[in-house]
Order: sequence, then structure tokens, then C-alpha cells
Amino acid sequence: MKRALRSLTLALGGLVLLAACSDSPVEPGGVHAGSPPPTAGERMASATVVEKFNEIVEVDDLQWVPCANDGLGEFVFLSGRMRVAGHVRVDGRGGMHANFNSNFMDAVGVGQVTGDTYRVSGTQKETQHFGEGRPEILSIRSTYRLAATGGGPRFDVEFIVRMVVDADGEVRVLDVQDTATCN
Repeated sequence: MKRALRSLTLALGGLVLLAACSDSPVEPGGVHAGSPPPTAGERMASATVVEKFNEIVEVDDLQWVPCANDGLGEFVFLSGRMRVAGHVRVDGRGGMHANFNSNFMDAVGVGQVTGDTYRVSGTQKETQHFGEGRPEILSIRSTYRLAATGGGPRFDVEFIVRMVVDADGEVRVLDVQDTATCN
């Protein structure tokens, strides 16, 4: 599951780059030499949405569930769909801001040893901020649950990433939190 979510994150990042390299010209907000810098409100007012999307992607992955199979654990094959929606915008100073939200739809899991079935639910929110000569900021929060039908185990996962890369390409902050609980 983490592999699928990380792959989704890379795919979403690719969409950001495609939007950034679009043939559509984007005005940087009308800042002229000698003019006072725009206020934050003026920059937001001049923001241009470059790309919006709302897609359905297929999910198929294996997730280890340690509390399944009477505590012996087993891999659960996940399948279904995930809705991914978001937008990319350019602010009045050329900075790019991307927001993505995704959630599972019609996703199920099947235990590879027991055959137990699981209902899969969860969401992911990702934001990215970057621009030439600026630090890049990435934030991801993903939570999901595999709940066995018929009173079996419930497996909850929370995955949080915060990363800041300075304008020189050096990683200045990297915070990864990954928690999983069986109930």
C-alpha cells in the first residue's frame, strides 16, 4: 500500500511538472521594474490556475497486515479505484502551488492465506510549493484503513511526510512519520 501511495505521489508530481511546462503562457502578475512589490493579497488575486484535474486511477497492491491470520499476519491483495483531484496554480511572483486530494472508492482486499475480505477506505492530501530560486516544500498526509468483514481485524495506517529543499537543492527538513495499528 505504501508503495502504491508513493507511486501515486510521484505520478501527481509528474502532473505538476507537466502543468509547469505547459505551452500556455502565464503572466507573472504584472510586476514592473521600479514598482513597489505587490501585497500578498495582490499576489493571490493575480494567481492563475494552470491545471485542474479529477481522475479515477486503478489500485492493485499488496499490504502486509500483521494482525491477520490469527496474529500470524498475511499479505492482503488490494484492488479497486481511487479518485484523485487537484489543481496547480502560479502565484503573482511565479511560484507554483499544487494541491492534491485522493480517496479510495470501491476498494477491497483479500487475505492471501485466509481468504478474508477487507473493506479499504482512506484519504491522502498532498501540497507542493516551489519556484525558481525558492525552497520547495512538500507535505503529504495519508491515512487508510483495512477492516475485515465479519468482525475480523482492523488495520489503520497513517503516513506523514514533510520535506523542505532549499533553493540550492539541499534537503533542509525531512520528517517522515509512519504508524500502523491493529485493532
